[in-house]
Amino acid sequence: MTIEQTASAVAILAATALFLPASANAGGRPLTDWVGSWSLGAEQTIDISLEEGSLLVVDGYATYGARDPERVAQGSVQVASFFARITRGQVEAGEVIRFTIDGDTVLPFAVADGSLCKVELKLEWPKLRARDNGRCGGANVSFTGLYAAPYKK
Repeated sequence: MTIEQTASAVAILAATALFLPASANAGGRPLTDWVGSWSLGAEQTIDISLEEGSLLVVDGYATYGARDPERVAQGSVQVASFFARITRGQVEAGEVIRFTIDGDTVLPFAVADGSLCKVELKLEWPKLRARDNGRCGGANVSFTGLYAAPYKK
């Protein structure tokens, strides 16, 4: 069995299981390790919180040009954002979250529509690696990069 097949099988099993406690570790890190305010410089943040019922709330906000006074004065700052509620079963091997955003709806990552916002997060403690398809907001705005360890709230 390949690594991809193993990860897929784990994801399928996790998706059909009952909710696990927030501290549960299903072959990866506990959900609490995701929690915090992750940052990639001054213009990209991903805030992750834990709600009752083992739901991770993922809220991303990024800008392009917000630190440039000239762009701000011209009103040419670009903005991108996403918001998703992720169940424990959607955290692949405890370390990867993938989803697609269509307006206010969270869809599986595999949705083929390339015009929708697609986000992949990988926990590489103490860092968070993020990747998106450039469709989460304005021109030149991206969440892609390696985010610093979070400030724990």
